[in-house]
Amino acid sequence: MDRHEPIMSEEALKLSVLDRLLDDDPTTQQEGRWQRRAVLQTLQESLSRDLCDLLNTPRWLNEIPDEYHEVAGSLANYGLPDLQSIEIREGRAAEQVSHLIENAIRQYEPRLQGVRVTPAATEQGSQDGQRRLRFEIEAVLVVEPLREPVFFTTSFDSSRSEFEIEGDQ
Repeated sequence: MDRHEPIMSEEALKLSVLDRLLDDDPTTQQEGRWQRRAVLQTLQESLSRDLCDLLNTPRWLNEIPDEYHEVAGSLANYGLPDLQSIEIREGRAAEQVSHLIENAIRQYEPRLQGVRVTPAATEQGSQDGQRRLRFEIEAVLVVEPLREPVFFTTSFDSSRSEFEIEGDQ
């Protein structure tokens, strides 16, 4: 399929429910045909937003009792644990956080398959001397009929306890 070819009706893609509710043009009753590039860009923007929400959501439960094993995959466990207790530096902390990110994405982002999160070079903050942890997220975006490799760079700002996501557009 040509990257600029319209998606045929039997291959029509629908945006997520959230994206449809956040309709940019509510006066239009019917969606027009999308170009493949526009679909991919919209999906990547939506995915970037959702990943940012996932990584910036504090997990409610730090420890789950063994008898409640079903809770591990529920929304009560959505997000990441508090990262304030992790000393921000290269090495062990970066590996630990990358595993937390990878597990959260695998658990709560079904559009991504083959997720791999690796620590990237750490930056020194230019103004306040605060350090950041940087990570590279590689995966395959699967929204039938599309399967596209995606790449995101995320950084954790320890001073604000916040993740930022950048997509490879």
